[in-house]
Formats: sequence, structure tokens, C-alpha cells
Amino acid sequence: MLLFPFRYCPDAMILLITNPLNSLVPVYDKVYKRMGIDAGRKIIGLTILDTIRSATFIGEYLGISPDFCSIPVVGGHAGTTIIPLLSQLQSGYISEIDVPGITKRIQYAGDEVVMAKEGCGSATLSMAYAAASFTMSVLRAMDGEANVIEPGFVRQNYRECKYFSSLLRLGMNGVEEPIPLPKRLTSFEKKELNAAIPILVQQAEKGIEYANNADLYNCFIRKQSHRSSFERLTKDNKLPTHDFSLGGLQWWSSLYRCLIQNSLPHTSHLYVLTSVSFSLHPGTGQCRTTFFKLGLQWNRTCSSIYA
Repeated sequence: MLLFPFRYCPDAMILLITNPLNSLVPVYDKVYKRMGIDAGRKIIGLTILDTIRSATFIGEYLGISPDFCSIPVVGGHAGTTIIPLLSQLQSGYISEIDVPGITKRIQYAGDEVVMAKEGCGSATLSMAYAAASFTMSVLRAMDGEANVIEPGFVRQNYRECKYFSSLLRLGMNGVEEPIPLPKRLTSFEKKELNAAIPILVQQAEKGIEYANNADLYNCFIRKQSHRSSFERLTKDNKLPTHDFSLGGLQWWSSLYRCLIQNSLPHTSHLYVLTSVSFSLHPGTGQCRTTFFKLGLQWNRTCSSIYA
């Protein structure tokens, strides 16, 4: 059921955190369209990790709490497509000389984590925190809270791009509207955006082309394992294949605890799609979780949202 919520809950919110996000969101969007479902407002690539990292690095630079260092991070979720708009910082000043260095650090923070772990792993707890934080915002919006704003990579038109990351206003039915980029950007930010646009277009087209593959379509319909198909996409994008497996339950167990301990019992259905699927059932507070790792599957059902 991990890849097929449209069979059981076609109105589900689909939150994607698996890389390559710039290609995977178009893949899901295209497959849903082929099923006759327009889910453009409900398929969201989670780029909140880039926002969290930018706030952390800016806080270190200024010597203040990251809570006061939030800025929009737009574009995409890979390398130079990640564009932190440092000019929008409200709580301090970053020297123009330091802007390129901080920007590059935000763009390649994932590599910094891998090097810190000496190649033995990638980001875990930060991804769990990011996914849980975004999911809680989605739950608040679905519960009717107004003006819930989070960053996300979605289907939207920005210049030549059909998929783009920006701040989003969330509502009960998904993305209410993308929030336009600030009108005043620095020359450096404009240059970064101009360089990212063709990359984003190319990566989205690669995802759409991949989604048009008959084998992938049949794989979705027959509920076959997604691992072998996604390994081809991973190879094409020259990304490590372990991004598509669970890679250990460490950060997923953290995400699981974050969600279960904070979830609202009346939420209809919610899936966090990558190697784990969450389904929150109305009224009962039950949460059914499906884990996939190395082709194996096992389920766990909790009778309490505080388990």
C-alpha cells in the first residue's frame, strides 16, 4: 500500500522526502494523472530540511538562536537548485563576502553530514525532525487552522519550471496557494536562480519521462516492489541507492515517535511516503505503520496514539 494510496484513499496528502526529490515529485504527479487523479495540490516534496539547516547555520554565524533565523529556501532540493534567500533575514545582517560560503554550506549540508559520519551514514535525526515538523503542520491545516505556511516542492509554474519549491499556504485540502517569491532579491540570488532553472527543468523532465515508462506504470498498478525500478532512477541521477531503502530504522523510529506522540486522533488519512507509510484512522486514534527494508515488510498497529 506504500505506493498506492490512490487505490484506498485518493484524497490522501502525499508527502515525499525520498531523493531525488526534484524528479520524484513529477513521477508521482504523472502517475496520478494517468490514474485520472489530479493530485497537484496534495503531492508535496519536503524541502523543510533545507530551511531548518539554513536557520541552524545562520544562527551559528550570528551567534543567536536558530528560532530567529528563518528564511525562505526556494528552487529545489538538490545541490545548486537549493537557493536560500539570505537577503530576507529579519534578525541580523550577513556580510556579502560571507553569503556565497553560507549558501554553499546550506546546499551541500547533506555531504557535510556524510563526511562527519565518515561515509557510514547520512542525515537521520534531522530528517526525522523535518518530516515530523512538516507533518504536524499538515495535520494542523487539515484540522482547519488558518494560515499554516511551510516550504515545499510542488507542481507550480515559475518561469520555465513546472515544479518548484517555495513557501506554501496549506489548507484542509492540501496546498491552498504557493506564496510568490519576494520581489527584491540580490544580484547573487538572481544569479543562483537563473543557474538553477534549467537544472530543475531537466530533472523534472527526467522524472516525467521515467513515469511514462510502461514498466513503471505496471509496477504501480500491480503493487510490485518499487525498489528495482527506483534503483534505475537513482543510477541515472548518480545518487546512492541506499536513499531508496530504509537504511536502518534509526531515524524512522524517531519520526514514528514524533508522529505518534503528537498526532491528532481525528485526522482522516495521511501517508508519509518513502520507505514508511503512516495511516491515521479517524476517531480511533489507531496508527498503522508499514516498514519496507531490503524487500521485507512488516506491520505494526498501535491502539494508542501515545504508544
